[in-house]
Amino acid sequence: MPHFADAVYEYGGAPVGTRLPIGVGGRHFFVSVAAYGASDGNDGLTPETAVLSIYMALSKCVSGRRDVIRVLNYASANEVAWPIAVDKVGVSIIAEQGGGLQPRYTNGSIIDSTGNTDCMHMDVSHVRVQGFEFRAGTSCAGIKFDTSGVSRHGIFNCVFQSGKYGVWASANSMPSVGLHVKGCYFEESLVTNGILYHTDGPFFRFEDNVFLAVPAQAILVTGNAVAGAILNNYFGLYADTKGYAITISGINAYRSVIAGNQANYRAASMSTNPYLDTSGGAGGGNAWCNNYKAITAILPATS
Repeated sequence: MPHFADAVYEYGGAPVGTRLPIGVGGRHFFVSVAAYGASDGNDGLTPETAVLSIYMALSKCVSGRRDVIRVLNYASANEVAWPIAVDKVGVSIIAEQGGGLQPRYTNGSIIDSTGNTDCMHMDVSHVRVQGFEFRAGTSCAGIKFDTSGVSRHGIFNCVFQSGKYGVWASANSMPSVGLHVKGCYFEESLVTNGILYHTDGPFFRFEDNVFLAVPAQAILVTGNAVAGAILNNYFGLYADTKGYAITISGINAYRSVIAGNQANYRAASMSTNPYLDTSGGAGGGNAWCNNYKAITAILPATS
């Protein structure tokens, strides 16, 4: 059994997010393509005996064992069912060909769902996904949270290329606690939002992401989520429209910190405010600190 470090690193050696949840007893399962000997009849325990699909790799994982799925090469046509239902607590799904903000240049890390479907559903807690490009259906999401009570997920260094949403935490996922999205890239081919957080789950954290001309609000918080953080994101906006970088509209969303974000529409300073907070949170509102429109720090619009 090959030995792997218990942290995943960006190029340059800095750890990404927190340490991978790999504990004593955690196993590594490999996904590849037939050209390299992969078959869903294999055990998946080595690169030479890899399986063809993430579905099959998940079927071999055990909840709570902190298993890791390492995707060496990936072909969406080999997937068993859509969306990919992540149903094992504590699993990490890592694209070995990913890295940086553009895994799209290596086809072995593209998850392209069939038809108008989501790419991946988070059905359990404590899951990490890293290094993939997601291409979802036009009314669907790259990664969707739609199961009540799931919590503590990490999405790192992924590209959300198409779909209605990049990341979607629906009202059904209440409470989706502790969602961490870091180092991701949300593209203009999305239909509406980059991140739609329509849940009351607290302790969310969206940081160091890039949003390129996402056609509506890049980050939209419509649930009554509290104690979150939206930090150091960059927005090249689709239009000179109020709230198109960050909008917080949950009636009782409060006690979150929004800081260090930078947004603009094209080269000149945009005429509207890219930040909008209409929450009026019952707990005293949110803390907005040093967020920029072009080169000017501003407070959000409130209506």
